Amino acid sequence: MQRKILFTDLDGTLLDDKKQISERTKKALYKLNEQGHVLVFTTGRPLGSVLEARTALDLCFPDSYIIAYNGSLIWHCDSNTPVIEHTIRMDDVRSILAETHALDIHCHTYENDTIFFERDRTELSYYRTHIHLPARVVSDIPSALSKEPYKLISIHLEDHALLEELRRRVLAKLSARITAVFSNEYYLEFYPIDSGKGNAVKDLCKSLSIPLSDAAAIGDEANDISMIDAAGLGCAIANAKPSVKEHADFITANDNNHDGICDLLEYFFAISI
Repeated sequence: MQRKILFTDLDGTLLDDKKQISERTKKALYKLNEQGHVLVFTTGRPLGSVLEARTALDLCFPDSYIIAYNGSLIWHCDSNTPVIEHTIRMDDVRSILAETHALDIHCHTYENDTIFFERDRTELSYYRTHIHLPARVVSDIPSALSKEPYKLISIHLEDHALLEELRRRVLAKLSARITAVFSNEYYLEFYPIDSGKGNAVKDLCKSLSIPLSDAAAIGDEANDISMIDAAGLGCAIANAKPSVKEHADFITANDNNHDGICDLLEYFFAISI
């Protein structure tokens, strides 16, 4: 059997709105693994959060991978080692934070699966509802970090237009090195231009010698568009944003609360549960 690869977003795609996965979908993913195909959780979440979810949901398949931080880190789960890493230059970190300070928008980053933030705000509490990582308050994020971070994330729960203004300001200065993409209405994510889910799809397929034509990618938000474009079969879950569906070769009949990913597994991998 020809080996194929599945890149799946987590929140809003593989996981339902309660951040759970049904027994039907779980059985389909086990069958995918048993048939020798490769499963890659491809998400904006930090690595520690994905590893926690992987264990809690009983999805620890052998020879599987994680693409975390919106493509800045590709992680091999069996060996617990990075395959590829991309980080943000520290001067760019300072530049992004200066703009968040000017607009009074929450922003945080990560080191060793700890969230680094400068002010305890409602946005951080909202974020940590599902991202169960320790958090450390610091007076100045760049000074507290011992290494360049994979990404920064800004959050505003009430004014999307303010996040749009932040995106405009940052890209006006840093578009040669930084990508700024929304992972949902409230989250604006900054990461190196060489990362992103689409580049990670291409890099991992090359590393595993799997043709892009044998890769499927499925997602629901703007940060999934690059991987939907990169994969041989780009798929949008039924509940995806209209802008995401415009890029898809295939749209599932069912949403994330009704095993939508199983539609893709049947169509591309001939797996039916």
